[in-house]
Amino acid sequence: MDVDWDFAQENEADDFALKNTLDRNYDVQEVPKLYVAVSQAAAVDQRIGLGFLGNKKRVKERTEYAKKVLETQLKPDYEKKLQAAQLVGTSPGLPVDGGGAEEGLSDLFSHLSHPSNQPPGVILGRGLNLT
Repeated sequence: MDVDWDFAQENEADDFALKNTLDRNYDVQEVPKLYVAVSQAAAVDQRIGLGFLGNKKRVKERTEYAKKVLETQLKPDYEKKLQAAQLVGTSPGLPVDGGGAEEGLSDLFSHLSHPSNQPPGVILGRGLNLT
């Protein structure tokens, strides 16, 4: 299935997701790490890059956009929540919320190293669902 949205729609969706994530006190600095993990997984198993979420060009664009939003629009709110110790995540000094994406991505990389009968997309989806 080919899903092709324009930049404005992608940016609007990312703005909503990043703000919503921060509003719920999750560390939005994890988002670029998630994109790096998806990119690494696609390098190991090219099937991951065939889908919308793993598309190399899209991952690069979304990573750059997320970093820009985190460094500008969301920075003041992020800094306030960080200073108030309200954030949950895997960055140093933050409480961890049950493993989240890192646990799911760890499962994905483990799967790629020791393949099972489950497709990598299912494992990746499980990791994304945890976030």
